[in-house]
Amino acid sequence: MSHDGSDSTIQRFLNTTFSSVDDLGHIDHLISEIEQARSTLRQKAESHQEDKEDDAKVSQILDQLNKLVDTDDISGLDSLISRYGEIEMFLVVKGKMVEKLKLEEAKKAHKLYVELSGKLNNFELFDLADDSEKSDGDKLAKLKELYAEVAEFIKTNAGKKDLPDYSSFLNQKLSAIILENFKEMAEKSLKESLSDYDTEKKKFSTNEMKLMNTNFASLLELQSLDPIYADPHYPSTFWAMDCLCGRFKISFIYHFEGKSETNRLDKPEYALDYILGYLQKTLPLIRMLFDETFLCYHPKKSIDDAFITSLLASAREKFQHDRNLCLVNKKLLSHLISELQKFDRTLLEDFNYKPVGKIEKWSGLTYDLILSDSSVFDRWLNNEKEFVNSRYDEIINAKDAFIIDYDFVELGHTQPTKSAISMSNLLDGITSNYENLPLEYQLKFLSDVQLKLLNFYYTVLKQGVKALDSVARNDEVSFTERLCRIWCSAQYMVELMSRWGERLFFIELWNSINPDNDCQNTFFDSVIAGYRRDILDQLPKKLKQNEERRINKSMKDYFQNYISWRNVRSINSHPVELELPIHTLSNDLEFLRKTVSGSTFYAIKLYFSEVISEYFIKNFISCNTFNPLGAAQLRKHVDMFYESLQLTRDYEHYDRLCEMIDVFGSTDIDPQNFKILSEQEVDDLIRRRSRD
Repeated sequence: MSHDGSDSTIQRFLNTTFSSVDDLGHIDHLISEIEQARSTLRQKAESHQEDKEDDAKVSQILDQLNKLVDTDDISGLDSLISRYGEIEMFLVVKGKMVEKLKLEEAKKAHKLYVELSGKLNNFELFDLADDSEKSDGDKLAKLKELYAEVAEFIKTNAGKKDLPDYSSFLNQKLSAIILENFKEMAEKSLKESLSDYDTEKKKFSTNEMKLMNTNFASLLELQSLDPIYADPHYPSTFWAMDCLCGRFKISFIYHFEGKSETNRLDKPEYALDYILGYLQKTLPLIRMLFDETFLCYHPKKSIDDAFITSLLASAREKFQHDRNLCLVNKKLLSHLISELQKFDRTLLEDFNYKPVGKIEKWSGLTYDLILSDSSVFDRWLNNEKEFVNSRYDEIINAKDAFIIDYDFVELGHTQPTKSAISMSNLLDGITSNYENLPLEYQLKFLSDVQLKLLNFYYTVLKQGVKALDSVARNDEVSFTERLCRIWCSAQYMVELMSRWGERLFFIELWNSINPDNDCQNTFFDSVIAGYRRDILDQLPKKLKQNEERRINKSMKDYFQNYISWRNVRSINSHPVELELPIHTLSNDLEFLRKTVSGSTFYAIKLYFSEVISEYFIKNFISCNTFNPLGAAQLRKHVDMFYESLQLTRDYEHYDRLCEMIDVFGSTDIDPQNFKILSEQEVDDLIRRRSRD
């Protein structure tokens, strides 16, 4: 019989023989059942001689199973399962073995926990009792010994989820012993040895410095033994650093939490500047006296950061109280937050502050006191909205809101209106309010305040575009100036938003919520598109319509005096009738030249070229017959316009007009020589050429 055949036969035998084992309660009973099955199997083997090989194999497996159970060999049982498959008997045996091992581990852990807990209790009741004969050194040595045992217990049982939270119980007990029996004494020793170390011009003897550092090190070491406070994360502090801040805290409370005249709700900067001044003066001394000792216990931390964190505890307590008082006063709350943000920036930029602990980016006291409380943040945000809306109304309703300020930027750039400048300043002020806040708060300010403000201004300018159609022609403010006020306001805002979109702050903000953007878009794209579509793209049409009206009106005398072009016998190169229209258009062009950017003015000159060329085509070329002198005279008059107004002689308008005039003035015409006009257009013009 083959080996594979034997294995399959045995597997079938085991599955049928041990088909129901739900009633097995423990491993010994299971082994008994296995022995009984093995006896039955042997009886079958005796009555069926042909199955002797299978019987021997089954007996061998049962012997293996017994040995595995006796030795708690789960890996060996896994090998059996791997070979013969997931037979119910094997799986149940494994489950019972795993359960047994877990219970044994739990029993062992519980026994050790009880022993450790008893040691901690005895240490506190006897060794630390007032009548204890043990020295402070012996007590500390015993504490270290217990700390090591607790740490080893925690390490051994880490990750065992089925155990009670023994580690937490032991940690809390050990921490309580340290706090109640060691911490106060160690702090007292350090404070006494400091002897006003931070007073000006204080000099220390070698022994004084040695004593300070010894006590400083003792408190650092003691905290390192406390399993709860050993590694403080902001806003938690190092106990030794709190001692170094002791004299400062007393002075700070006196000046800024009592009845002192420096404790003013409207002047939070007094207290904040006091902290910064103290840091500026004291940090070098802290480094000189204690940095080496501090690094022995915390080599990856900065003593500057640890010291600042302790100082901030006093500030946090004071300003939490002041914040609650300021909630009822918009002005006081906004001023407090503004000063807190300045203070946070100074710590980050001037002192390179990085809070102790696992904080990727410190959001400052502003977060601790304002942002972390949603009701306080909402109050601030609503205050800012109200202020911005009120300021916006002031800007828009000012008498000079849309007066163009020619002194703000150089000639050749878009000259902004007073309101556009004020809007820019207001929007920049809003940005400075929130650019150092966490992402979610930045987005709230951007969407709820800035973008809405830009849309408010857009609505006003759009209404201004519509109002251009009803402007009285005898108004003291010319149509061109009104149009430029809207144009410059909108263009200045578009340029401003375009620059904002390229600022690193707004790029990072946009990419933080659009990680796949690849810097292709910005927050302001949709707003810019609206300004362009509904305002800037509409104004050239309005400008051309106005210039068409003005040229039609100012050219009346010229139109009446130059009726016949087929009988011209001499050329009048400078007709007086053109002085008025040239002067009229020249005034408009000059105003536009000094008001809009160079690129915009170039485009505007093309609009003027279009208006002039279309006027001559419509009113003269399309409805007159010309002899060669008449054509030459018209060409002179057209050039007089372009030269006087310094217009671009563009291909689309000027060159087309000149080709039409050339048809009238030529005697030998080949339509193929004309670059702009089609053959049909040339033929039509030839038919209206005078034969005189």
